[in-house]
Amino acid sequence: MPFDSDSTTTRQWIILATCILQGLDAGVHIQSALYEGNMYQKNKWSVPFVLLFLALAINIGLYGGVALALALPSAFLIIAGQKIIFEDRKRGDYFMQNNMKTNPN
Repeated sequence: MPFDSDSTTTRQWIILATCILQGLDAGVHIQSALYEGNMYQKNKWSVPFVLLFLALAINIGLYGGVALALALPSAFLIIAGQKIIFEDRKRGDYFMQNNMKTNPN
């Protein structure tokens, strides 16, 4: 299906911009904080990431119905899953809070 810029809606551009901003937030800011072992910066940039994720879920399911019923719970489950996984990683929260010592668990 070829791209037709004449039929692209404002909502579709907003969804694209949200995805790009979320990618920059996670790929640049959060990742940099992880490499530096900076828990404060990681937590600081995690808030906009979560808000952008929820905005994406709302924009996808904007007109209600099945899309909204699946998008919002999915966003919450993905965020909860990432939080659980990050806490249990060898170089997760424990690593950053304990002078970069590997998680013994």
